[in-house]
Amino acid sequence: MVLEDIDFSSIISDLESTGFYEVVLPFFLIFTIIFGILEKTKIFGEESHKFNIVIALVAGFLIVRSDTLVALINRFLPNVSMFILVIIAFLIILGLFGVQSDKWTGGLLFVFVIIAVVGVIWGLGQAAEEEGIQWLPDWLEITETDWKIIAFAAAGLILFFFIAGKSKTGEERKFYKSFQDIGKAFKGQ
Repeated sequence: MVLEDIDFSSIISDLESTGFYEVVLPFFLIFTIIFGILEKTKIFGEESHKFNIVIALVAGFLIVRSDTLVALINRFLPNVSMFILVIIAFLIILGLFGVQSDKWTGGLLFVFVIIAVVGVIWGLGQAAEEEGIQWLPDWLEITETDWKIIAFAAAGLILFFFIAGKSKTGEERKFYKSFQDIGKAFKGQ
């Protein structure tokens, strides 16, 4: 067969030794994102296609010029990609239990947005730490004890809102209702 003699590991290492991952991929990534944003927003007018290309090219070349930014991109994107895979696996498991995505509104959607934001910040933080970049001041570094306090406070707040779930008029509070929406989504109602 033709493919018997091909070693994909050596192809990857050859690409790595040529700078494909340090120059070409970050350049295309930044170029595509900047160009797409400029085309969508039309900041420079309806007929700005040529300007958008030039601006995206310049941004792409400036990014690949900085070894620190390229290293940050190369460490950040795998972390975020792994986080996305975990979320997709979680959604597949929820789907197996009959959770319907059209029921994800209100509180459930808010919870997933918060999880996504925390995941992206975590990915960027991990990438920055691996590159030796101090991205948070020392007083904002969260220790294991801090996580325990945050978890305890969050559990206490959730418990408080469940206990005090109704106002004096008998109407359900929005926060309490959002947790009911989560329950309904899991039941498929």
